[in-house]
Amino acid sequence: RKVENYVKNTIKTGEDVEGDDFEDFGKIQRNKIASTKAMSRLVCAMLQKLNVKYEVVVAGDREQYLIERNFEYWNHAQNLLVYFPSTKQFIAPASYIYRYPFFPPSWGGALGLYCVPVELGDVKSALAEVKAIPLQAASRSRHDLETELSFNAAADTVFVKTRHIHSGYSAPLYKAQFLFLSADDQRSFLKEMAKNSAKTETIITHELHNKELEVTDADKPFLVDLKLASVD
Repeated sequence: RKVENYVKNTIKTGEDVEGDDFEDFGKIQRNKIASTKAMSRLVCAMLQKLNVKYEVVVAGDREQYLIERNFEYWNHAQNLLVYFPSTKQFIAPASYIYRYPFFPPSWGGALGLYCVPVELGDVKSALAEVKAIPLQAASRSRHDLETELSFNAAADTVFVKTRHIHSGYSAPLYKAQFLFLSADDQRSFLKEMAKNSAKTETIITHELHNKELEVTDADKPFLVDLKLASVD
């Protein structure tokens, strides 16, 4: 986790970042920007330095294409995962919002090409093995809503307390709204959440809990607490 979080929090990347300047480790260290491929190489280099055993896995994308056992079309070798045999978990080095043990879910639930390291004397190589890329158990992902209602003394206004609970694969998508959107867009996003849960845009207070991408523990879901007022 420390390697992944350090790289992702220090180096920026994107699908449109290409060129030799973004592949060279020296320039990456100076400029803090790398191609998606270089991000994976950098993570692997750091894991090797720390003597952490891993396997590179070429994943498909169930929304676009699949890896088959007769895999030969290397243009599909775009999505790289790092697999840890000791924990049987993965990371996606080039996917900023997903952190161990989660990765873009469309990359899993299908076959992947595992590159298993082998050593013959001083020669290091890898054997290719096509096998399944498992996803986390469904119980690790939550998208729940808790609601509490109360009335004012005149009984003409309803106060609604809602708690939006997100964990697992859904949590990074919601956390990202509060990382990348402007303050105005964040307010608009919160209003949409309010309308969807209580049919009102009147937000009295709001609080975010466990909003850091690094927090992926099962007992620490991303929480959005809203206190709303409605006169309907």
